[in-house]
Amino acid sequence: MTIMNMQLAQPFCQGNRWPFSPFQGNFTSSEDWLAESLPDAKKSRISPMETAVVSVAQEFVNSKTQPGKVVVFIKPTCSYCRRTQQILCQLPFKQGFLEFVNINAARDTRKIQDYLEQLTGARTVPRIFISKHCIGGCSELIAMHENGELWMRLKGIRALQL
Repeated sequence: MTIMNMQLAQPFCQGNRWPFSPFQGNFTSSEDWLAESLPDAKKSRISPMETAVVSVAQEFVNSKTQPGKVVVFIKPTCSYCRRTQQILCQLPFKQGFLEFVNINAARDTRKIQDYLEQLTGARTVPRIFISKHCIGGCSELIAMHENGELWMRLKGIRALQL
């Protein structure tokens, strides 16, 4: 059972006790299961439940970024995100090769931004990924667009209709 499935099962919890054990093993609570399933969480300053949320954020981000695709994590009210969208939408992308991911629509925006910071060194949006590689934010995109590097990278992953 994945952590995502465990999250779906939580509304059936009574307090922190499970009325039945949906997990293999002799666990009586979600905390017990997480502590056993995520042993590194025991050593960290965050609880196993918080580690699960970080893991869900990690799974969310990693599921969106894919080889050969451009993915931009955004907040719709951010002016830098809107500028990034304007620049990228002017380019002749093939269908399905460009995706804007609104992190405000996700369950835990803060945890997603925490994971983006861990992954890229910055938690601000936009965070732009070209073929699983983060190129940075809006300023980096503008610089790459102006010097022709953006076009070359997008051609290199065959994301553009030429």
